[in-house]
Amino acid sequence: MRRLLLLAATTHALDALHALIDAHPRGLRRVRVAQTLLGRGLVATCPLAADEACLRIPYDLCAIESDNEESHWASRMASRLVRNELQAEHKASLPEPPDVLPRWPDEAIDALGDPSLSSECDAIFFWRDAQWAAHLERHPGDDERDRYVDALDLVCSRTVRCGDKLVLAPLLDMANHGPDGCSYKCEG
Repeated sequence: MRRLLLLAATTHALDALHALIDAHPRGLRRVRVAQTLLGRGLVATCPLAADEACLRIPYDLCAIESDNEESHWASRMASRLVRNELQAEHKASLPEPPDVLPRWPDEAIDALGDPSLSSECDAIFFWRDAQWAAHLERHPGDDERDRYVDALDLVCSRTVRCGDKLVLAPLLDMANHGPDGCSYKCEG
């Protein structure tokens, strides 16, 4: 029963996000979110020609951070996410944080028998600590480290690069489920 309720909440969140993009004068959406063989992703809602645009997300609906500042872009974007500085519809549509290797128990990583993976996980763990420290400098008094790390993992897995900017764009993050057939370009 809980699973059904979660699906209903997710569907409602996506409907709101679809409506937000559809209502924007520069928005274009010829896709919807659906379950695919590779997980939740985008599927076309009408026939599309090769290289025809199927989704246009205006920048004002996105979270954007520059990659050329002192603090790390992912740290700043994760801070925005935990401080509710994204469009409500966008935030509600985001999935749970990805099950990345540093989230695994140490015993599971050790069981893989690859010292380089263990070393990489350690490096990511310490990098996360540094990003948490940077977040606390920007927002003293925040005591929800786990929530921040969840947001950090999420933005690291769901952003696209547009020049020197990193963009968390509604719906676009669901388009990269297959090894080919998907591309994007940044305009303006």
